[in-house]
Amino acid sequence: MVIFPVGFTPYHFSGYYWHAYEKHLYSCKSGVLKKLKLQKPSKWNHHRFGYSISNHGKKIFVEQKYLEKHYNAIIDYTFPTYKTQPDLFNK
Repeated sequence: MVIFPVGFTPYHFSGYYWHAYEKHLYSCKSGVLKKLKLQKPSKWNHHRFGYSISNHGKKIFVEQKYLEKHYNAIIDYTFPTYKTQPDLFNK
């Protein structure tokens, strides 16, 4: 079982967590919390303020306003994680 610091809220897609204090999206796909880069609009891209994430190989853009509105609750969560044990009998 993994215990995250206070302020992390799980996002709809697995592996992503919203930090309510810092207002940033984090990824935990490799087992280490990684702060994702906030994409800002420019004349070359048509994005709004938000994050580009991947869900089952599909790129999804999540707006900063959406995250602040729906995932702003500060709750102390304990997330269950299951690590597979090596199979000792079938080597």
